[in-house]
Amino acid sequence: MRRPAGAIHSIAYLLVLVGAVATGVLGWVPAEVLAPRVGFLSPDGGIEGLASSIGPRARVISLLLAALAAFLWLLRLPLRQRLEDAMDDLAGWLGTGIRKARGALAAGDPAAWSLVLIVLAGAALRGAHLAEPVEYDEAWTVIEWISQPLHVGLTQQREANNHVFHTLLARPFYLLGGYRMAAIRIPVFLAGVFLIPMVFLLGRAMGGTAVGLWSAALTVGAGPVLLYSVRARGYAFLALAFATLIVTGYRLLREPSPGAWLLFVVASALGAFSIPAMLYPFLVAVLWMTVSALVRPPQRGRVFFGELIRACAATGVLTLLLYAPFLLASGPLALLRPPFAAPVSTAEFLGHWASFQTWTSLVGFLADPLPAAVASLLGLAVVVGMLSSIRGNSPLPPALGIVVLPILVGIQHVLPPDRVWTFLSPLLVATACLGGAWVVSYLPTPRMPTRRMAALASCLGAVALASMIQWRSDFFHRARYLSGFDRPSEVAACLERHLGPEDGLLVKGVLYWPARFLIAANELPDSWTTAHRQEDFSGRLWALSAHDPLAVAVAEEIRDGRTRPGLMSYVRDVEVCGNATLHQMAPTPAAGDWRPVPGVTPARPAPG
Repeated sequence: MRRPAGAIHSIAYLLVLVGAVATGVLGWVPAEVLAPRVGFLSPDGGIEGLASSIGPRARVISLLLAALAAFLWLLRLPLRQRLEDAMDDLAGWLGTGIRKARGALAAGDPAAWSLVLIVLAGAALRGAHLAEPVEYDEAWTVIEWISQPLHVGLTQQREANNHVFHTLLARPFYLLGGYRMAAIRIPVFLAGVFLIPMVFLLGRAMGGTAVGLWSAALTVGAGPVLLYSVRARGYAFLALAFATLIVTGYRLLREPSPGAWLLFVVASALGAFSIPAMLYPFLVAVLWMTVSALVRPPQRGRVFFGELIRACAATGVLTLLLYAPFLLASGPLALLRPPFAAPVSTAEFLGHWASFQTWTSLVGFLADPLPAAVASLLGLAVVVGMLSSIRGNSPLPPALGIVVLPILVGIQHVLPPDRVWTFLSPLLVATACLGGAWVVSYLPTPRMPTRRMAALASCLGAVALASMIQWRSDFFHRARYLSGFDRPSEVAACLERHLGPEDGLLVKGVLYWPARFLIAANELPDSWTTAHRQEDFSGRLWALSAHDPLAVAVAEEIRDGRTRPGLMSYVRDVEVCGNATLHQMAPTPAAGDWRPVPGVTPARPAPG
């Protein structure tokens, strides 16, 4: 009987071979023949440029795939055997874990039932915010990628906003639920919920069951992973992939196995397929494993380093295969250096990272929504947890791998936004809990907390934390700033009442993509957001403002130079829609409560 690994190897080989032949043929198709057939792949409408660039890209990818096919053929028997061993080992490892979990629940183990309640508390807190108003980046992602045909989301990128694996997973939920954000957010919701038991495994690997339970309890309300468990972006997948790498790394340092290496490769590649910024957590994990293996050699130390090098190479190959359609259509620079992730000058780079505001913003992001005093204590506990691990006999603390981040960012000369560091949250939480456990062990108490006491404390802590965030904290309220509209249905009804099909709508800043989403979701004319930029525009011009005064949007539109300033000379407020206000603009006002717009010189003075 053919084993699954053998079939997987054969299918992978055939796919690589067919891909090499297909891209090779495509690479020699004349550009003039290709141009009419590849317009749907063009990110910017430059079909001629795309057609001429696909040929060289296809030839390069064809050579890489052909080399990979030859490699797979030459090593088909060893690779097949290794894959079979890895899959069997991984299946056995996961099966044993599932049987142990079921047995613990059946036996009434307080730790197992406490973890179930912690996960339920985390799921309830996240589920309560699945239907939050759409946020700026989410709306951008849905309009530009998720709502488009699948090949668009798999092959294009603009300004680092397309997280490809997330787009792939969210697309079916969009097809089933349309523009309902509660449906589109289900993949990240599930990733955020699965992260809680994964952080339990991380904490348990670092310091035992009690540390694992406390880590899981804190993860319920850890701000970065909580927020991106209900935001349709790829950062929850990055955090889950990183936690998986660290848990797997502990297994490999203590008891190397083929299944653990396979999980390491798959988690790394899928994380990179979500966001290229997976390079950061991947290198953190690799550096930690390397240094830990050098200082405290695992079983078969020399073999371990060879396996680590092979795992890194396999991760690179698998990531390349996943991104092959993207690289063919958009090229490597669109993936590695989109505009938002482009290098900056040395002066700007040093000025940014030397700024006190940069670091307070980052620390505030990672500590939110905890009070400053609690966050400070947890920061101290992180240091204690690292020191206690260094002094012990277990692998070195994974947080040591963070030292690679400033080196890598310095080499790249980039300014990553705070949300890129979301993946650090689970590791810092687990390290803080390890430090807390070490402090508790040295307290002058009659006895250490029992397993039942630790389970009860962590369960109550998770419920209390979730309740505090839900009913006593302004965490989600503050996060709604980028949502634009707090009551989108009222804004949609307001637009439908006042705007005609030939009118234009001025929206700028954080309102732009939420407004585009609102228009698409309610099947309103998409031309509203661009009509006023046409030379022959003759309709009425309207504007939406929220958070910022209308004058800010007008000034930005004038700087862009896409709308005639005379169209925005006068304004009057028409209706308040939730937290937004609908305005009407005109070059010459009629009678009524019109007023001049600051910074705009009227084309014609108002009638006296």
